[in-house]
Amino acid sequence: MCSLRKKSYFLCPTPGSTPEAVQLGSIIVHPRRVAEPLNRYVASPESSGEKVFVHDERDSSVKVHRSSTGSLSFLAHSSDAPELGHIGTRADGGSESCERWAIPHLQTAWFSPSAEYVRASFQDPDVASFLSENPAWLRPARRLYMVTGVKIAHGATCARDSLSRRGLRLHHTVDPSPSPLADAPFSSGPSHAVRLRVGQTGTFHEPFVFAFRLRRISVSASGKVKHRDYTRGAVL
Repeated sequence: MCSLRKKSYFLCPTPGSTPEAVQLGSIIVHPRRVAEPLNRYVASPESSGEKVFVHDERDSSVKVHRSSTGSLSFLAHSSDAPELGHIGTRADGGSESCERWAIPHLQTAWFSPSAEYVRASFQDPDVASFLSENPAWLRPARRLYMVTGVKIAHGATCARDSLSRRGLRLHHTVDPSPSPLADAPFSSGPSHAVRLRVGQTGTFHEPFVFAFRLRRISVSASGKVKHRDYTRGAVL
């Protein structure tokens, strides 16, 4: 897939989500909960007069890279023996993963919902009940989302490599201001790092929703509906 194309699709949080679980027109509270729609009985866009576009790709390949880092520090100091300075521990860690997908058949279906379709979706009994029980979602800072595109993978294979890094450093720091034992602060101590690589490969024999597209929807207390494409955090 072309890397210069604007990214607008999110990967499903759980690989293997069925097309029945993630449907066009689903109303959700967060991208991570795409398989938990508020409207249990989704009105099909096509049956509501919406134009749905479908595109088939053969022998697609997708590569997804993720990384994260973090650290934690602990510092101890004795008031009874200030000349000993500070003794501390710092732990650093991070992880990286790379997924390489080979998809023999990738079908993409999407639509641009009309204002009438969005309003009708919010009149769904389950959605209306949620808004009634959670009035905070009518505030400007709150949003609901509609699924407006799905990529369904057929016969996909995934090779995943994970790399974890763990570092530990014990250090002793002397502050010269309260102590005559040192002319300048210093830090010393051993460090230790661990790198762990894990490789996994899996094949999905049944069709599943590989990625999805969203529109963010806001509804005022008076019932006015606004919606636009939501792409923050999209990877495809």
